[in-house]
Amino acid sequence: MKGIDRQTFFFVAMVFLGWGISVFFDKLSANRLGTKGSVVYLFSLLPSIVVLLFFTFWGYKIYSLDRMGIVWVTIASVLNIIAVFFYYLVFTKTTASWAVVVTALYPVLTVILANVFLHEELTATRIIGIILAIVALIFLSL
Repeated sequence: MKGIDRQTFFFVAMVFLGWGISVFFDKLSANRLGTKGSVVYLFSLLPSIVVLLFFTFWGYKIYSLDRMGIVWVTIASVLNIIAVFFYYLVFTKTTASWAVVVTALYPVLTVILANVFLHEELTATRIIGIILAIVALIFLSL
């Protein structure tokens, strides 16, 4: 990676991990919450997370939602907030054209996590897509 220092690499890695893993937890929450999960996801701001945790751990039902689903969506929301923070830090360290492309590779991690933990199929098309995304990153880094 020409011209990218360790701090920038760390920021990019945090975005990649934060968004990649948060989307994995979004999937877990959607499995548990169904369409209501999208409503809960709207409460992803930090004060709402505190309220959700309070209600969840004290046994209150929120919209008759599954308690574990609320835990998953809370974890996803916190990771998303962390990723957004590092996303903006990346912009302070490198060009927008490179930062957007490299941080947009987070679905690769989600696909891998879904394959390993949820046993979702890793098709040839998805593998080719991952390889092409990595090749694109290499070309953008030259």
